[in-house]
Amino acid sequence: MVMVTRAVRPEDIARLGAGVASPVPKMPAAVVKFVGGMDGRELTVPLAYPVEVDGELVAVVKIRRPVMREWRAYLRACADAVRINGANADDLVDQPWVSISAATLEELDAIDASRVESAMESFFEPSASMGAAESESSTPTTGEESPST
Repeated sequence: MVMVTRAVRPEDIARLGAGVASPVPKMPAAVVKFVGGMDGRELTVPLAYPVEVDGELVAVVKIRRPVMREWRAYLRACADAVRINGANADDLVDQPWVSISAATLEELDAIDASRVESAMESFFEPSASMGAAESESSTPTTGEESPST
């Protein structure tokens, strides 16, 4: 068996001793575009009780389906907010896919806020393109037939 080794330089030893990790090279970002545009990826929720935020009228809230990168960053920000500021601090973490801040969402009329949150949740429901039999007859974790069928 052939082994390739490299001599460890003094600066490598110093860096390791200081707990400094080697820089990880960044992969170039891929250019990704949704085929067919934004159809079905955006919703507009009109407010029954519009609000004024910093002197500007907000009569509608625009929401788009988040991409995974945004969703993961949001979940990390929520976890950090709770860790640093305590329970419910994640209520004030902004969602970049929503046209208003989290603080503004908290100040909306309860029915308007509920309609906005319902619209956001609709993005996370199984898509209509998934066959009804497929979504109802199997469990998400095992794929086995459910006992009710």
